[in-house]
Amino acid sequence: MKNSPLRINELSRSIRGSLNRHHHGDGLLVLIATLFLLSVLAGLNPSTPVKIFRAGDIADSDVVSQRSLTVEDTQATRTRRNQVAMTQPSVFDLSVAEITPMRAQIFGILKKINDLDPSAPHEELQKLLAAQLRESVSMENIAMWAQPHVQEYILNVALPWMERQLREGVVGDTRLALSSKNGVLIRDLENGSETLRPNSTELRDIPALLASFNQRLRADDLSPQAKRAVFTLFSPLALPTLTLNREATLALGEAVAKTVEPVYYYIQPGEVVVRQGERITRETQLKLQSLYKRQDGMFHSRLIAGTFVFSLLLSVGLFMAPSGKPGTPLQ
Repeated sequence: MKNSPLRINELSRSIRGSLNRHHHGDGLLVLIATLFLLSVLAGLNPSTPVKIFRAGDIADSDVVSQRSLTVEDTQATRTRRNQVAMTQPSVFDLSVAEITPMRAQIFGILKKINDLDPSAPHEELQKLLAAQLRESVSMENIAMWAQPHVQEYILNVALPWMERQLREGVVGDTRLALSSKNGVLIRDLENGSETLRPNSTELRDIPALLASFNQRLRADDLSPQAKRAVFTLFSPLALPTLTLNREATLALGEAVAKTVEPVYYYIQPGEVVVRQGERITRETQLKLQSLYKRQDGMFHSRLIAGTFVFSLLLSVGLFMAPSGKPGTPLQ
């Protein structure tokens, strides 16, 4: 550690003595200027014009890339993302709020029938039920609804079956679900759960539900009049519980589309982008435009700086011989 200052002083005296012996005047300046000029010449980057063709043109010459380049195809990326967004399932909201009014209406109809005085005219009740069910009601149906075994069937068999079907989800029109080829996503508004059904054809609409209900009635031990009366009671009260949520469907598609990687074209140095006689496609035009935009400047600044510094290091040999003895004075 004590010898370090001595060595630094000796090196400093050696450098000053070397510069004094080599007459560092005009000769040294000319040397540095010459090295810098040579470094600039080495860093020259003569630009090669890139000819731009329009899509559909025929190339009249070859175009070769002089550098590596990564080009993003925005149109292809947008197309791929749109395709991914279109393959996402449609979102349906499941709301069982329609079940409670249906149950209340059925209970209300049966109560009105049970509270009716047998000696009173039934025309007023017939009009009232027709307005409630939004269709004409025959006296035969009212008589069947008044039967105890029919009411027991309605409350213990038909109503629970209908509620279960509606809770599973029923759409107003199956064409809304069939448009989604990759299933449907059912979002339960009551508890916030989501269920993916891969097969959208399994969803039923109101006509399909009523057809299944009719088959259910045929399998039970009821008279034909009672079956028609029960079917007439439920058919106007069954409402869809699944509603297509278009905003949620679009949001899901956009969220998934953002995860799709962009489409890139990779060009290597020396790669022929287009050959003479070839027709220019949209992708080729995009590559040519990118090559035109990415032209470098007239000089490689890093190459010039590196060459100049390296040449200065090599020129130290003009001042110091390999043996450590001073070289010839600079003329």
